[in-house]
Amino acid sequence: LYKSVFMKGVRIQYKPGQLSLGIEYLTGQQHDTNHELGTTHSAAGVICYSLLKGTKRFKPYVYTGGGFFEFKDFSKDVLGVAFYIGAGTELNITPTIKVLIESRYINLGPLQLEGKNELGILWGIRAYF
Repeated sequence: LYKSVFMKGVRIQYKPGQLSLGIEYLTGQQHDTNHELGTTHSAAGVICYSLLKGTKRFKPYVYTGGGFFEFKDFSKDVLGVAFYIGAGTELNITPTIKVLIESRYINLGPLQLEGKNELGILWGIRAYF
């Protein structure tokens, strides 16, 4: 259906301790293999677990999640549920601003696409308030 996608979005998390719960929404536009321009949407829940306690400069974590995934306006529209698992880290810039880098494995098997497994790389800025 497509070769790669660049997505942008937002994640809102509640983090009372080492475990955090959140929701995220990602969207992106790209051409499929038939050169049709389409949009990809993902709305998912996420559970993160911090591997180190305290206020370290480097905070690795693991996470899992899943939710709605849609490929719209391509040669073939596809929607369904997808699940992922991954790992990442936060790097402290200030006590409330962090840089995040994540990698995730996404299983797109239930969506009836040619590719069933994807690897995602995410980066961004996280603000705590």
